Amino acid sequence: MNVRAMPVMLSLIFTLFLLFGGWFAYQQFYVQQPIEAFIKQKQHITLHDMRIDNNQVNLYLDFSQPDDFVDDYKEIQEFVASKAPNKDVFIHLSKHGENMKDLWEEEYFGLAEAIQKQEYSRIPEMIEEMGKKRQLEKTVARMDDQNVYVFLQSGTDHLYAVLPLKEEVNIHE
Repeated sequence: MNVRAMPVMLSLIFTLFLLFGGWFAYQQFYVQQPIEAFIKQKQHITLHDMRIDNNQVNLYLDFSQPDDFVDDYKEIQEFVASKAPNKDVFIHLSKHGENMKDLWEEEYFGLAEAIQKQEYSRIPEMIEEMGKKRQLEKTVARMDDQNVYVFLQSGTDHLYAVLPLKEEVNIHE
């Protein structure tokens, strides 16, 4: 049996093109574009970048309304999870201002300890104390069954953070 190399190679290339082209088109039209459109509907949220790979979706967002932060964060996370099932969704929050970054690095450990010890009622007190001690204009701490949501503001500098209520506490920057 004599197999000719050229038709086999062309067939292989065509098949690979169809497979990867179909996968790319699906990612683009049924995952990425709907997520971008959903986030654009929320005028107080800016999408800086979105990276989708085999097992996770990374969104790099900037929120501008602290009062809507918790609801918007959960809505986005649920929507992305519905569009990209079987993928982990990570929302990376912008930290604006070097002072806020330094403040967070200094104060984070107390919050992480309260979460690990499941002393959730201490968290609003800690955030309020932090605001008084650091002369912050606005501090907000909210909690649901999965996360603690924190907003801190000092002048034009602000910080949004989401702290999971699991054993290990991760901050996505």
